[in-house]
This record gives sequence, C-alpha cells and structure tokens, in this order.
Amino acid sequence: MPRKGKTKQQAKKKNVSKKAKPIPKGTDQEDAPKYTLQDVLDKAQSSINEYDFDMAQRYCQKAIELDNENVKVLELTGHVMMEVGDMDAAKQCFGRCVELEPDLGHIKYLYLGQILNGSQAVQCYNKAIEVMLNCIEAQENKALGASNDSAEPTAKDISSAYLSIAELYMTDLCDDEDAEEVCISSIKKAIEHDQTNPEGYQVLADYHLIKSEIEEAKTFINKSLSLWLPNAKGLVADEGEIEGGAEAAPVADPIDCIPISPEAQLKAAKTLIEVEEYNSATEVLELLLDQDDTVLDVWYLIGWANYLQGDDYKLTAKYYLERCHELSEKMDYEDKDLLSHVAELLEELSSLTEQGDVPELDSDQDEQMDAD
Repeated sequence: MPRKGKTKQQAKKKNVSKKAKPIPKGTDQEDAPKYTLQDVLDKAQSSINEYDFDMAQRYCQKAIELDNENVKVLELTGHVMMEVGDMDAAKQCFGRCVELEPDLGHIKYLYLGQILNGSQAVQCYNKAIEVMLNCIEAQENKALGASNDSAEPTAKDISSAYLSIAELYMTDLCDDEDAEEVCISSIKKAIEHDQTNPEGYQVLADYHLIKSEIEEAKTFINKSLSLWLPNAKGLVADEGEIEGGAEAAPVADPIDCIPISPEAQLKAAKTLIEVEEYNSATEVLELLLDQDDTVLDVWYLIGWANYLQGDDYKLTAKYYLERCHELSEKMDYEDKDLLSHVAELLEELSSLTEQGDVPELDSDQDEQMDAD
C-alpha cells in the first residue's frame, strides 16, 4: 500500500538533488534521441527512486505526450503529482485510470483513498479491497491472465486498506450512526488477513483508547511493538557495527527494513505515552531520531515523555525540549500550540542545572543540528 512520508536518508537525497535538467534533445531532428515510452517510464521511475520528483515530473509529461491513455503512465504521473503536492492533477490522473480500467489494478484506488475524504475515500478503499481479493483469487486458480494488476497485492495490502477504513471511522466519519460497528469490523478483518501486520494491533489499541479502555489499549500497542520494534532496534545496532568494519559487506539500509512507516511509528509513540508506557515510547522515538533527527515532534515527545515520569527525569526532559526549541527557530513550524507548550515547559524547568549525565546525541545528529 502506498506509504506517506520520507526517512532522513530520503530527505537528504532530495535535498542534494541537482536542479532538474530538461530531457536531452539532439541538435537537430536526425540527432535527437529516439525514446520509447518504456524508456521514458524507466527514467521517470529512476528519478523517483532518487527522490528527484521535479525531474520525474518532466519525464512523466513526456510520457503523457507519447500516450495519454496509458494506465501505467497515468498512474505513475499521479504518484509524482502527489509527491509535488498537486492533488488536483493527481486526482485527475487516477480518475482517468478508473475510467480506463475500473476492475483492474488496485493502486489507483488506494491513492484516491488518500486524496479523497469521508465516504468517498471509504468507497475507494473498498473497491481496492475488491480488486485485490479478485486478483488473489485469480492467482490461486492459476488464472493469472485474469489479472492485469500493476503490482500484485499481498495480504498486508488488504490489511492496510481495511485499517484505512477503520481510521476514517475514528476521525472523519466518527459521527456516523454505524461508525463503531464498521470501525471494529474493519480492524478485525485487517488482522484476519494479516496477523503479522503491526499496524492492525496499533489501530486496535487506538480504538480502545478512544473508548477509554486503557488496559486493553496497552495490551494491543505492546502486541504491535513486539512485531517490529525488537528487530528494528537490532537492525540499527547492526548497522553501527557494520559501518565500523573496514571489510564489511554491503547490506540493505536497515530503515528500509522496518515494516511500518515513520508516521506509524510516531503514532505508536503517542499511544504509548497515553497509556503511560514511557520507556517503550522513548525507544520508538529514539529510533525515529536515528531515521531523521530534524523532525521537531520527535524531540518534543521525548521531552514530554521524560517530563511525565517525574522529577528524576526532568533534567533529561529539559535537554530534549531545548533541542526542540533550537530546531523550531530554524524552521517554519505550523503547530503553534506545540511550540507554546514547549515554551511553558522550559519556563518551568528553567531553574534546573545540569547534574550528572544527560543524553548524548551521536556525531551525525550533532552535526546535523549544527548545520541546520
């Protein structure tokens, strides 16, 4: 399922990208390179992989000029338009995909579910689930020709679509008469389709939290953590050991191996704080700092989690909140309520002086903060 947000490594790649260059052209008609549609799509995908969405947008425009009724072209263009923030253009691309192939390919419906709101989004997610189930059934019957899906769906894809529906009924559609029934039914279906999806139990924890069922929420958020956090911590620790070895073999970026997005990890940390699982919340937040130490919310939440644990942790809380404040002065941050809370906490903690050890950032985090 399409996932929002970028890790620190992704953001850095985007930041260091050179200015987009025009698609190469020859000096005259005879010398002009002859690009096939697939060539252009490959170049667009390569630009996406490098997080150079301006260049990807140029290649997508060229692909549209070559074939504006090609579903693959429209789908890729829609994805790029979402990345550059042009939701109207993305909606138009995916909408045309639906007109051309309404019963083939689930990705367009998942993207439309992200773009649209309320009941329209639910309809898109339900259609995506229908298409995915039909595709999987066709695969099981070895009738692969019946499916022309651009990406074969997995159990986790179906699970995640059900969770998107559940979250809509906890937010936009929470006042609907059958909101609670649809919400819990969608969560159960999500877990039934993929019992290894950590986000299923995380959303279930949030459902119980909304109902003020704290112990149940605590049980399910810890169940969710058990499915991903220990392995994620091990991957990051192994990365540090590998980088220190001169003859170490190349390995995949451990951050890419974490099965839930940074946004889902941040949500998990917030839930953990609400159920007073402060140590686990801090572990998740520290992991997020390893991925991207420029996210102001992470610094704030670590500070807040420490503050809530009492006097013995307030000096540590002050440290993280000060870093949060320093970072906020270097960016245009929209959540003024959060910044106001940081200021209030720092004023309360201003009399504290350093006694003993305070958390130490690794050299990369220090350098990044200084550079910003």
